[in-house]
Amino acid sequence: MILIFDFDGTLTPFKLPQYKIFKLAGYTDERLKDALKKEALLDNNFYRAFYVCLEKIYKEREIEFSPESIVDGAENVVFNSGVEEFFDHFGKNKKIKKYVVTSGIKSYVEQTKIALNLDGIFGVTFDFEKSKFKSIEKLLTDKDKVDAIKEIQSKNKSNEKIVYFGDGMSDRFAFEYVHSIGGISVLISQSENKNGFGTVIDEVFEPDFSKTSKLFKFVDRILKTEK
Repeated sequence: MILIFDFDGTLTPFKLPQYKIFKLAGYTDERLKDALKKEALLDNNFYRAFYVCLEKIYKEREIEFSPESIVDGAENVVFNSGVEEFFDHFGKNKKIKKYVVTSGIKSYVEQTKIALNLDGIFGVTFDFEKSKFKSIEKLLTDKDKVDAIKEIQSKNKSNEKIVYFGDGMSDRFAFEYVHSIGGISVLISQSENKNGFGTVIDEVFEPDFSKTSKLFKFVDRILKTEK
């Protein structure tokens, strides 16, 4: 069985990444959204606009945008209830492969507490030369998540069940693809409401990953039915 997770909003309670630089520079989510809207007017790609904004915020604070600075604070990420417990438990089970597919920074997720229990991480990467930022190397947009899932499939047995966990419309293409191949699309939602997604959502759970939660028991139940 292959479990694939979005990161922000799915494993964390925040829809937008909570990079330490935002707090240092006094950027609330609202202020960041305003900055993104202005940048997006110049660039139709929201994801590229986000990282252009991020680099500008580093410059505002006169902090170098480097491999070291972009992972600052990753070890203190706030997760949803039970996430670390969930990965500690299922991380020991060799029958399950676990991946994160995120539009956030790949190296940042690699420094979080759950990283050791993951089999792979797909995310945004940058081109640095001697620690100096040159360009965005790889973006991971909504549609790119499907390509990441296909790459995960290619690394594993073709008949393995895929379960994808996401929290919103940025996961819609991933939900559609996983549902279309006979996998299970799981929406993580506080309201447990799947309106707006049509028939591509198979399960909806609150963002609680603890051992007593419905989500934890759901994964445990599927695992027991897998050969």
